[in-house]
Amino acid sequence: VSSFSQLLLPEDIERALTLAGFSKPSPVQHAAIPLARVGADLIVQAKSGTGKTLVYAVVALEQVSSTDPVPQVVVVTPTREIALQSAQVINSLIDALD
Repeated sequence: VSSFSQLLLPEDIERALTLAGFSKPSPVQHAAIPLARVGADLIVQAKSGTGKTLVYAVVALEQVSSTDPVPQVVVVTPTREIALQSAQVINSLIDALD
């Protein structure tokens, strides 16, 4: 897949990905994002740095409402380092959505 547009993401999410510096989906993202968007339960195993975080970040941001002030997504990670990495990716997308 040469671009996120081929994944038929909402326009604002696609624009946020571009603004956040993501130009095209990795093989992991190409395989997992469409499944996650239709509600499939996923276990995504791949080497570090292959884009797993972006899979759940994209799907989560597509589902949340910015006007609803209650927590809508909980991300659980096995280490503090991965939690910080996840927060960085999610925040970069949120900043690009604004």
